[in-house]
Amino acid sequence: MKNKALILFLLMIACGCTAAMKPADVINKDYQSVNFQDGVTQEEAFIIAKKEVMDQTPPQTYIIQEPKVMTDFESVPYQDQYWFVSFNEVEKGSTPIVYMVAIRKDTGKIVFSRSYSPLNEWLIEAALLKLHEKPE
Repeated sequence: MKNKALILFLLMIACGCTAAMKPADVINKDYQSVNFQDGVTQEEAFIIAKKEVMDQTPPQTYIIQEPKVMTDFESVPYQDQYWFVSFNEVEKGSTPIVYMVAIRKDTGKIVFSRSYSPLNEWLIEAALLKLHEKPE
């Protein structure tokens, strides 16, 4: 009976500690589990992007817990080689702005990270063109 009570007590402590973790702690812990060696899945891209937004923006600016993959980049060169992960603003303004993180699917490297309006798609286009320029 004592063993069951001890096990139950230890389980309650473990569950309480996990539930008490801050979102930043969870994101950092998840980031440590990302395997960059085998390419990056969509779920891993979400984790990478969440950490980037958390590290680069003031708290409570973007909804970090709701990442979305953006796919409407037909005119962007090499778009199939990247995950485009966006986060909506907490307080929406009159111009739709998201925080965009573009991540290489093969390496997990972040190649674009900033506030972005779909009206300015040329910013991503220019960034990716520059990455894929061939040296002279």
